[in-house]
Amino acid sequence: MLQLQFGPQQIRDFQIIRDAGPSILSLAAQTFAISGSIPLQPGKLFPAIKDSLNSNHEVAEAITRQCLSLHSLMRQTAANLNETIEGVTAAIQQDSQWTEPELNKWAETAPAFKRVMEIPAFTAVARAMELSYDYANLYKSGRILTDIRPLFSSNTETIEGAVVSFTLRLRFDNVDGSHDISIAMDEPDIHNLLSQCQRALSKANTSRKLMESVSVTTIVTG
Repeated sequence: MLQLQFGPQQIRDFQIIRDAGPSILSLAAQTFAISGSIPLQPGKLFPAIKDSLNSNHEVAEAITRQCLSLHSLMRQTAANLNETIEGVTAAIQQDSQWTEPELNKWAETAPAFKRVMEIPAFTAVARAMELSYDYANLYKSGRILTDIRPLFSSNTETIEGAVVSFTLRLRFDNVDGSHDISIAMDEPDIHNLLSQCQRALSKANTSRKLMESVSVTTIVTG
């Protein structure tokens, strides 16, 4: 059995899923299976799940969040679906402080939640997210700072000129936490970076169109 520990947000999500009940979840799984839609981004998966739930935003949000989280965890731990559902139930019993009738209602809902977890789109999106960010360092933010540095006279009593300079500040995350680095740049560097960014976007668009021309669903990271 997969060992899990739930915080308030997860307990709240499973409460919403529990209260939706097995009939609603089973209908969603059937409706989604009939549609045959396999989006590869969470932003596209959520509307599809919401449509299968007759536009029930709250339930769709809880299902999407927890199913993706659990599928990602399954890939990391090699746990199967049965072990995962058992782990969810054990964590709810340990962390939720639900009453006995509420726990019984979850026991009735769990098989339907398992059927929702079996929707192929959740596996596809979890795999796509994992591949999108499976790198040693992940970009977090970047800025280009522009400075004016004065040129002082030899006696420092007057300013004889000035130099405009640039600093590229990058923030990134890895297994050791958050980091930042500063890199000095000149004007040609700025133009070259802009050109490379535009080129990268163009290549991404060309690659996506090529893959989709042979019916391979393709996303650009992010």
